[in-house]
Amino acid sequence: MKTILLIVPTLIQGGFERICIQTANYLKDSANVKIVLFDSTKNFYDTGDIEIIDLNKPVKDSKLGKIWNVFSRAILLSKVKRKYKADIAMSFGISAALPNVMSFNKKCSKWIAFHSYMDFDSPGKTRFVGKHSDRNLCCSRGIAEELKRITGISNVETLYNPYEIDDIVSKSLEETPEISLEAGDICLTTVGRDDEIKGYWHLIKAFSLFEKEIPKAKLMIIGMGEFNECRKLVKDLGLSDKVIFTGVQKNPYAYLKQADVFVLSSINEGFPNVMIEALALSKPVVSTDCLTGPAEILMENGLSMDTR
Repeated sequence: MKTILLIVPTLIQGGFERICIQTANYLKDSANVKIVLFDSTKNFYDTGDIEIIDLNKPVKDSKLGKIWNVFSRAILLSKVKRKYKADIAMSFGISAALPNVMSFNKKCSKWIAFHSYMDFDSPGKTRFVGKHSDRNLCCSRGIAEELKRITGISNVETLYNPYEIDDIVSKSLEETPEISLEAGDICLTTVGRDDEIKGYWHLIKAFSLFEKEIPKAKLMIIGMGEFNECRKLVKDLGLSDKVIFTGVQKNPYAYLKQADVFVLSSINEGFPNVMIEALALSKPVVSTDCLTGPAEILMENGLSMDTR
């Protein structure tokens, strides 16, 4: 049985963090899987019986501290790979990829997982980790093509995210969320953190027009963050009784189950997990046409309107 290390900086709420957990659960019956963290103090996800290895190297604010972190994490990773005789070390996110490729262990194959455009924010770093890894795995064909374009590397493969469909459906029935929906309401729902890239500013403005035509419409936003700018916009548009901010939820599926329509308003996505989860719950989907992701899920040819 192979030993696989899944390396992720933290397990706060986020896309590739969740995929790390799902990958671990998918592999744990056929491999010896361990999750390596740089900081375990703010874990959001339940890791069950999967072993956690905490390197205890949290984020540093200074530039010098960040540089030192990369090297010290790489040294600690080298020791972990030797101690557990790891066969594969798969990292999620560039901050985990750097120490992974810089760690020394010839017997351990280095895999890098790319999950969003944020992984390409620094082309130099992306090129470095891509060229020094044994396998580069992208969550969508669009991300794979973008990685090839940016870096010029050829050892790039598409590996779609794993999903536990039965578990999603089961969790959606576990509880009845306490949200202010009335009989006859039409609930539009989106899920994601408070981030400009999610396009909530545009979604709320679009909803204000939709609500004029459909007075019984409600908009539910599920996710981590304060949403201060969004809340102000909601108030300015007179929608305070129409828009529901649930905050982050341990079981978002129970809330997503209440939706009549799932809406994705993101400006960019790699491969939106929540869209798959909405489809697993038989929800109709409306989405922006990101450069990668939604079209690959929803359209037969899998191409964005901008790339056809």
